[in-house]
Amino acid sequence: MATGPGARLEARFRPSLHWGAEFLAHEARLCAFGHKDGKLTLIHAFAGPYPEAEAFAASHGLAYEGLHAAISHLPFKLEAIGPAPEGGEEDLQPLADQAKPQGMPADAMESQVFPAPEDGRCLALARHDAVRGFAGGLPAPLAALWDLQPSPTALLLHVDSARAQGHWAALMAESDSLHLLFFREGNFLAYAKLFSGWEAASQDAPGFARELKKALVYHFGSRYSGASLSALQIWRDGPADQVAAALKGLGIPQFEPDWGPIAGVPPMQRVAAALAWRAWQDDGPAASFDVDNPSAAQAKRVWMGRTGKLARFGVLAIVVIAFAAALLATSAAALRWTVAAKERAWSGELRRWEAFQNRKREVEAELEGMHGIFTHRTAAYAAMQDVAAKLPQETWLESWELESKGGARIAQHLEGYCLSEARVPELLANLEKTGPRGAMKLKSTEKVKAESVEQKTGIQANRKDLVRFQIGTSP
Repeated sequence: MATGPGARLEARFRPSLHWGAEFLAHEARLCAFGHKDGKLTLIHAFAGPYPEAEAFAASHGLAYEGLHAAISHLPFKLEAIGPAPEGGEEDLQPLADQAKPQGMPADAMESQVFPAPEDGRCLALARHDAVRGFAGGLPAPLAALWDLQPSPTALLLHVDSARAQGHWAALMAESDSLHLLFFREGNFLAYAKLFSGWEAASQDAPGFARELKKALVYHFGSRYSGASLSALQIWRDGPADQVAAALKGLGIPQFEPDWGPIAGVPPMQRVAAALAWRAWQDDGPAASFDVDNPSAAQAKRVWMGRTGKLARFGVLAIVVIAFAAALLATSAAALRWTVAAKERAWSGELRRWEAFQNRKREVEAELEGMHGIFTHRTAAYAAMQDVAAKLPQETWLESWELESKGGARIAQHLEGYCLSEARVPELLANLEKTGPRGAMKLKSTEKVKAESVEQKTGIQANRKDLVRFQIGTSP
C-alpha cells in the first residue's frame, strides 16, 4: 500500500465497498463492507428472491463493483486434501478422478482447491455444465462475479476450534438442507449434505434429531472407528434456532463460534459477509469455479487505480499540468473504450471457441461410449430385461447407465426410488444371483421428501417419503 503525503488522496480512488453474495435456489443474500467513521463495518445487507435482488443490485451498481460469491444449492463435493507439498506444482487430477462420482466423465467435472484451517486445503468438485448454466443465467446486475465457490468454504477460514477439542462437527442449515462438516481440532476432515433442514427441525424435532444422529454415525463413526464427537458448532441455524434446539437431546455440547470481524452479522448473512470481508483483506479474486471476468467492474478498478496513482503527485502538480492531464484523460478514455470494445469482441469469440471445443469433446465422448454400447447391444438388452424382471414391488429405476470399458467389459450404474428401505437389499440380492454380471455394490441410500421427488421427477408416490438408492456394477 502506498505511503506518504499523497497516500490518503490516492485511497479515495480505491473501491469504497466490497460485496459478497450467497446464491440459493430461490433467494440471494448480499453484503457490503466499507469504512464508516474510520472503521471497517457492514454497510449494506439484503436477502430476498431473485427479482428483488436484481433490482437491489442494479440500484447499487454491482455490475461495476463485482461480487465475491458462493453457491449453496448446486450439487458439489468437498474433500480434505491436506497442505500443499513444498516446491513444484502439484497434479490434482488424480485426486479429482478419485473424488468424482462414479461413471461421471472427468471433463464433465470442474475442480478447485480452497484454503482450510491449520494450513489445510479442500478440493471442491461440481458439474461444469451446472456451474456455467447457473452463472450464465444470472441477471446482469448479479452476474459480475470475481469468483464463485461452495458456501461452506467461505466460512472455513473463520473456524473457531479453541473451544472444541478432539473431533467435532459444524452445521450450516438451510430451510430444506443442511451442510455438515467434520473436524479434528482445527483440521477439516470430511463433508456431507443432508436433505433435511430447519423446517424439518421445526415441524418434527425428535425425527430430525434421529435423522441427524444416523448421519453422524454413518458419515463419522464408520470412517473414524472408535472416535466420538466432542462438540457441535452451529454455523447457521433457522430463524428461531430450530436446529440447535432439536439437537440438544443428543448429548453433544454445542458451542457458538467466535466469528471475529463478522460476529455482528445476522447468521443468514455470514457466508456473504465472510466473502466481502475477505475481499478487503485481498483485493484479488480467490480460487474460483469457472466464471467470466466482470469486464465492467475490472475496467472501473483499472481506471480508478490509475487515477489514484495520478493523485499521488499532489494537487499543485495537477493544477500546473492541467492541460496535459486533460489530454491524457481524453486519450485514456479513448484507449479504454477501444480496449473494452476489443475485449468484448475477443471474449465473445473465445467463448464461442471454448463452447465449440467443449461440445466437440462431449460429442466424441458420447460417440465412443455409444460405439461400445452398440458393440454389446445384445448383452445390454438381455441385461435390461434381467434387471426389469428382478425389481421388487414398490421399486422403480430413475436411470440406468452403461459404460463400455473396452473389449467385452461393461460397467453399469443404476439409480432409483422405493417406498421402503427394505426393498434396496432385496433388489441387490436379486441382482447378485445372476453371477456373470459382476460385483454388485450399494453405493448410497438417502431419504427424500415427497415434495422434492414431485418437483424433480413428477412422481407423486402417494405423497409418501421415498428412499433414493444408487447401485453400481463392475465387470
